[in-house]
Amino acid sequence: MKKTLITLLAAASCAMGVTLEEAAFVTGGNTGYNTLGNNFTVALTLDVTELQTLLEKGQTPAWGTDIVSYTCNGTQTGVTVNGGSSGNKINTSGLYARWGNTTNWNSLTWQGADNLSDLNGDAAGTGWDNIASAGLVYSFGATSGTAVAFTLIDTNGNAIIDSYVTAGTLKSGSAAADALSFGDAVSSSYYFNNYMGGSETDMKALSNAAAVAAPIPEPATATLSLLALAGLAARRRRK
Repeated sequence: MKKTLITLLAAASCAMGVTLEEAAFVTGGNTGYNTLGNNFTVALTLDVTELQTLLEKGQTPAWGTDIVSYTCNGTQTGVTVNGGSSGNKINTSGLYARWGNTTNWNSLTWQGADNLSDLNGDAAGTGWDNIASAGLVYSFGATSGTAVAFTLIDTNGNAIIDSYVTAGTLKSGSAAADALSFGDAVSSSYYFNNYMGGSETDMKALSNAAAVAAPIPEPATATLSLLALAGLAARRRRK
C-alpha cells in the first residue's frame, strides 16, 4: 500500500510539470561530472540514511558537507549542511546556500521548515525514522540566479516537506561549463541543460519525482551485473 501511495504521488507531481524522462542524461551514485554550460538543473535522488546522519538531532555535526557543488567562475557554490550544536551533537540543522568558504550565505536556509534536526520527532510516527525518501533539485542560471526545491516523503507517502526557494543574486555572468560534484547523500542525478528555477511547478515536480525514483545503478555496478547475468546464462546453457 505504501509503495502504491508513493507511486501515485510521483505520477501526480509530474502531471503538471517537467519529468525525469526529459533529462539530457542520468548517472548513478554520486560521481561528479562537468556541466554542459552555465545554465543547468540537476534533480537528485537522496539516500535518506546518509541525509539523516547529516541532519538528525543528536548526530555528530559535519557542517559544510555539500549535497551538491558547482564551480562557478572559480568559486564553489551549491547546497551544503549547516546548523547549531551543543556538546558536539546536532541540535538544529538545515540546508544552506554555499558561496566560497561561506556556508550560510545570506543566512538563507533552504529547507521549508524551521529545523530539519528532529522533524517534530517528539510526536508519535514522526521524525527521521519515518522518512521514506528524499529529493532535491538545484538549478543555476548565470544571469538568473539559483533556485532549489527540496522534498521529504514519509512512510505513508505524504510529502511532509515540499519547499522551493530562489536566490536571485547567487549567480555569475562569467560562469561557464565547469565541475559539478555531489556528496555521499546523493544516489542518482538527472541532468537538464537549462535553468528551471523560474518555475516553482517544474522544480517541485522534479523534486518529488526524484525523491521516489529508484536509485540508478552506478555504471560499474550495472556492467558487473550484466556480466554476472551473462555468466549465469552461459552456465545454464552448459547444463
